[in-house]
Amino acid sequence: MTIKKSLKKWQIDLGIHHDELEFAWDEPLDISHWLRAGSYCMNDVDSTDKLFNSDVGQENWTGHKIFCELTDLPPNTKTQKLAEKFLFDDDPEPQKQFNWYDLSTEFPGYTFEQFRKPQSLYLDEEPSEGGYVYSEPGIYKNVLYVDIKSMHPHSAIAMNYFGKYTPRYEAVVKSRLAVKDIDPLKALEPFEKLDPERAKRLKPYFEDEAKFKGLAFVMKIIVNIVYGMSSAKWPNKFKDPRNIDNCIAKRGALFMIQAKQGLQARGVKVVHVKTDSMKLVDYTQADVDWLFDLAKQYKYEFDTECVYEKMALVNKAVLIGKTTEEFGGEWEAVGAEFA
Repeated sequence: MTIKKSLKKWQIDLGIHHDELEFAWDEPLDISHWLRAGSYCMNDVDSTDKLFNSDVGQENWTGHKIFCELTDLPPNTKTQKLAEKFLFDDDPEPQKQFNWYDLSTEFPGYTFEQFRKPQSLYLDEEPSEGGYVYSEPGIYKNVLYVDIKSMHPHSAIAMNYFGKYTPRYEAVVKSRLAVKDIDPLKALEPFEKLDPERAKRLKPYFEDEAKFKGLAFVMKIIVNIVYGMSSAKWPNKFKDPRNIDNCIAKRGALFMIQAKQGLQARGVKVVHVKTDSMKLVDYTQADVDWLFDLAKQYKYEFDTECVYEKMALVNKAVLIGKTTEEFGGEWEAVGAEFA
């Protein structure tokens, strides 16, 4: 499933009978309660079946089957293997073709020492080993909320992370963005330029509305799996063994630190940074143009998500805000508490 939820959450969301076992899982269960435990397990089996046959389940299954058709692999193939085949064909060691990228050449002053705490430092800040987060909790007005389109994928492309396979990955990313905009012709273009034979094979899926939705699943999986697998602790075809500092995410973090400090030097109050997004107050259009131009220099592109008429930033992960009329004029709550 592209949407990650527990079966219990799916039961609630889809109106399937929800059951909770009232006995402790870490204690022996008396035989008199075995039928009750069996009933609980059967409900999970029935729920799984109903989830699979639901609209969301079938959409994912259709996408998976299309993925298998495109890679000539059987339907029981794991998603990771399908993505490997799509990007790397049958190359047993694609890592040998990868391009190693020294981030300190692009971001002078960046240092990484595996056994130091903190491991990473840049401009007197710790970018973290995942995504960079910064916050100034408080209540604000006229808050601009911007984020970078597909930051991690564009980092991998800018770094030429996959070497000779990077153009194929870039085609997938461009196609994915066009698929999100429901533009089939534009979505096919990257493959027509790069690999006409593959484009010919993909074309029927772009022309059929039902299959087009399934293809959106395929593109999303390929784009998203790369970040997780390239930073995994175990060997896999996406993992460059030299990548010990999660360089794809790190590049985005270094850029966000540079952008934040640059905005602050211009007098802009940066109240929140979270991985690929920023929230700004006390800004001018010239400041926004400067930020967007800086992003382009690093092969990123910012989108304006909304402007909050008023916003309460509680901490690094929780906020409540009301958007301006231009963006719907509605209240939004962000954070695990509101999920």
